[in-house]
Amino acid sequence: MVLLFMADWRTTVIVSIVIPLALLFAFLCLKLAGMSANLLSLGAVDFGIIIDGAVVMVEGIFVMLDHKAHKLGMEKFNKMAKAGWIKQTGTGLGKAIFFSKLIIITSLIPIFSFQKVEGKMFSPLAFTLGFALLGALLFTLTLVPALSHILLNKNVKERHNPFVEFWNRIVAKSFGFTFRNKRLSLIVSLVILGAVLFSAKFLGTEFLPTLNEGSLWVTAEMPMSTSLKESIKTTKVLKTTLESFPEVTGVLSQTGRSNDGTDPNGFGFVQFAVALKPKEEWTRKINMDQLIEEMDHKLKQYQGITYNYSQPISDNVAEAVAGFKAENGIKIFGDNLATLDRLSKEVFAQIKDIQGIKEPGIILNIGQPEVSVILDRTRMAAFNVLPADAQAVLEMAFGGKTASVLYDGERKFNIRLRYAPEYRKTEKILRS
Repeated sequence: MVLLFMADWRTTVIVSIVIPLALLFAFLCLKLAGMSANLLSLGAVDFGIIIDGAVVMVEGIFVMLDHKAHKLGMEKFNKMAKAGWIKQTGTGLGKAIFFSKLIIITSLIPIFSFQKVEGKMFSPLAFTLGFALLGALLFTLTLVPALSHILLNKNVKERHNPFVEFWNRIVAKSFGFTFRNKRLSLIVSLVILGAVLFSAKFLGTEFLPTLNEGSLWVTAEMPMSTSLKESIKTTKVLKTTLESFPEVTGVLSQTGRSNDGTDPNGFGFVQFAVALKPKEEWTRKINMDQLIEEMDHKLKQYQGITYNYSQPISDNVAEAVAGFKAENGIKIFGDNLATLDRLSKEVFAQIKDIQGIKEPGIILNIGQPEVSVILDRTRMAAFNVLPADAQAVLEMAFGGKTASVLYDGERKFNIRLRYAPEYRKTEKILRS
């Protein structure tokens, strides 16, 4: 910062005060807007961008006061009022500072327009930095001139530093050469601008490209009526198939819902964490997309299973952002599962043949078999049987009911009572 070399401690204090006030203003705006500042957005806040307006304002006022002190003499300068000088200098600098900050805030507009994963990740960054710049601009145009009038009231003297003087001479010579050769400078600038615009065609158009995490996350959805026994049997077969690829070092499977119970998945939902060798150790000359195609071709021989291929981190981010494990998805909301199922099939029929869509699927909410038990309350009343008693018996028959707890050291296990398999195989047996 130039002020650290050319001014005194008072200018540093004035500039430093702007930083916490601008951040406090940004946090207050985020709170009022109902948003939170995450670590990514806070880490992107550049203090230099925040206080550059304040630096320009203080430096301009300081230089002006130093020139006045040299012209009038320090003794006379200290006795004179300086509010008018500071107001005149601050007004002239304020226009340039305002438009410079406006240009920086305008450059954040593309980030405000982000959607999907990048929108969730980077929009707080744009809002935090934008609010911080607005706060810095507000305090630069109001508080900084007031503090300058209070602190820079006496003994304003510019100090020359050899380091700053060295770079000032280089910059002055560069400006001199540019103004002496205006046509050449303009031609060189246009050539550089053309080269930059031409090189843009070689850049990717995706702001957040898919990164290679070095592993795969494969999801297999079997029919919802699949039992735990059949799911485990099929999982072993699928796991062996994935392990047959030379690029795979290991496969870890997870059947059913997650441990936190937030996913309403049954035994037919299986996820595989497929660990891969480093790319340089692959013996075959194939890329990740070709490997996924080969895996999908082999796994497709097992009928009735829908597969999805992703990566662990991107899969978790996509699910946290949108609630489903896919790049794009269509959500239909309602309280009637049968209607939702019908509408999902209609939407599927409309989009399945669109160019660019590969292997669309439906996340089913219905299809799992169930048994509906209607209690005969009249007969129950005749035998003095309460509905709670009947429900307890049904619970014990289907899923089991906890009767006691077995402690084994620090571990504990529920002791559950359940009908033997031969007494709960069919609806007819349960009815009897």
